[in-house]
Amino acid sequence: DAPAGRPRSVHHLTVAAVLQAVATTTVTVHLVAHLQGSGVAPDHAALAAGALGVMSVAGRLVFAGGARVGPARAAATLLAGQALGVVALLAVPGTAGLVAFVVLAGAGFGVMTIARAALLGQYVPLTRYASASGRQALATTAGRVAAPLAGGAAITAVGSGPTFA
Repeated sequence: DAPAGRPRSVHHLTVAAVLQAVATTTVTVHLVAHLQGSGVAPDHAALAAGALGVMSVAGRLVFAGGARVGPARAAATLLAGQALGVVALLAVPGTAGLVAFVVLAGAGFGVMTIARAALLGQYVPLTRYASASGRQALATTAGRVAAPLAGGAAITAVGSGPTFA
């Protein structure tokens, strides 16, 4: 669906969107159990999981304000922050690691929703946008559907820390 010279960009965007959907879904579905297994009180674990949604809105606002750096760089920065948030969750003990995770990972959770649409609009002609977007949405939805079960199997096999990483 990409015009000449851009099919790799569309492919890379699709792969990034699917991987982000799988990672985000795996972490959010298994987060409360991971936190409780790490000694976090159930109410604090639930609060942290809910706060991810609030921070995802903040991430979308940061993305929208990133016009000077461009949508690709803004999205990449927020997604890198998401990864750093997971590192903080796993490596920094106590409340500090959990707060860093919620802020950084939460901001990254929401960005791909709008970044995928904005970037795809740069990569495909308007007449092909809907079909390309539909195929990307199908691929990311398949990733979201498979992630909880695959993540649970991975957690059973190697634990939540390595799976989240």
